[in-house]
Amino acid sequence: MISERREQYKIEGRLDELILSAYRIVTRNHTWSAWLDELRALLCASEIRIELNEPDAPARLLGRSSDHKQSRLEFTQKTFSVGEEHSATISIRSHDKSCNTDAIDRLLPHVERVIKLQNYLAEEHEYVEHIAAMLADGMSVGLIMLHGPAHHVAYANSMAGEIASTSAAFSIKRERLIVNDPQQASAMQAAIEDVERQTTRHGRHVVLGNHDHPLSALCYRLDRCTQNYIDGDAREFIVVFISATGELPALRADLLKQQYGLTPKESRLAIGLAQGGTLESLAGRFHVSRHTLRAQLKSVLKKTGARSQAALLRVLLDDPRLLFTAGDEDVGAQT
Repeated sequence: MISERREQYKIEGRLDELILSAYRIVTRNHTWSAWLDELRALLCASEIRIELNEPDAPARLLGRSSDHKQSRLEFTQKTFSVGEEHSATISIRSHDKSCNTDAIDRLLPHVERVIKLQNYLAEEHEYVEHIAAMLADGMSVGLIMLHGPAHHVAYANSMAGEIASTSAAFSIKRERLIVNDPQQASAMQAAIEDVERQTTRHGRHVVLGNHDHPLSALCYRLDRCTQNYIDGDAREFIVVFISATGELPALRADLLKQQYGLTPKESRLAIGLAQGGTLESLAGRFHVSRHTLRAQLKSVLKKTGARSQAALLRVLLDDPRLLFTAGDEDVGAQT
């Protein structure tokens, strides 16, 4: 009698752990398959699977656990609603009828809640992705998102397609970004690999095309920027911004202040240098002495972490905020 109670308490404890771990599938990005392995062991079942039933589509397998032994007896199958248009089915196969039906009934309400929560988050995420795509299509530069070891094109906005269709520098074919010039292709691959390994903090800049029609390609890495709440896929992307080098939008003084703590006059100098100016030409433009600009440049280098004026330009030209317009504020006119 005592041994039976101990076994019952043990089962109850494992059930409580399973209930908690079910919610971790959402909160901690765990998988259904690992959870079903624990449930199958508790129930002494041969196979357990959970499928999501969608309208006008085949059932989608969320997770499966099996001991790889044939079992012709389907012990139980329960279907429950997980939304207005979705339902889920949990199927359990066993070699005998010794499965704990009480345990199954106790777990099902929690499984139902978890799948409903996954469905809700997936719908919200799909909506956010739709809004993001609309915003990306409104950008004045091309945006290409690369994913996976082979760097397949996961997304390209309208401007990227337009630039590719009119430029001989690159193309997008069969989900691949193809740079036509071999040397430029090598430089692009090296830039992508650098940002993928995070060997650079500010991204990488590559010039594509020829002298008559040059293009600027800025490469950055986005870590786990999207989450699929149904299958648990958290992905990383390499993002490439492409534009004509003469059409790069201006830096914004307020963002330089926010990122590097530059003063308005230091921002004015940094922007002037990024636009191709020299200390001599900017001194005349701003009506200040070269000595003053040198002092400002020394402060800018210290704040940005650049060791030279050339390094400063790389930091500025590899900054993604080059992609945003400066608005109505004319920083260059500040005194």
